[in-house]
Amino acid sequence: MGIEARCVICDHEVESCKGLQGCPKCGSVSPPLSPKEDQTFKMNRWELRILCTWAERWTMAVKQEHEQAKMGKLLRAIGERLKKQMPEGSTLFLSDEIGDLKREFPGTQTDLPTI
Repeated sequence: MGIEARCVICDHEVESCKGLQGCPKCGSVSPPLSPKEDQTFKMNRWELRILCTWAERWTMAVKQEHEQAKMGKLLRAIGERLKKQMPEGSTLFLSDEIGDLKREFPGTQTDLPTI
């Protein structure tokens, strides 16, 4: 039969969505992805980093805390899938880079929110 759908949050795959109210693994009710629509793109990792940083900043600009949390969870899930395809130690989000700096230089403070 094959895989019919994949959870956008946790990557869980199912052979059928019949009767499902959400992801059986994480409970997400976000619309599932169709593996038939997977694509491969050629782009520079810095282009990808720019897109992720802009998406992160857009997410942080959302005023409703609940919506910001949902957007942040989705963005992080997508980012983690992308990071698996990148060289080790690569960052996609500005908040990750700031976190790395804070670990390297304890006591560093910033008012940058994180997703």
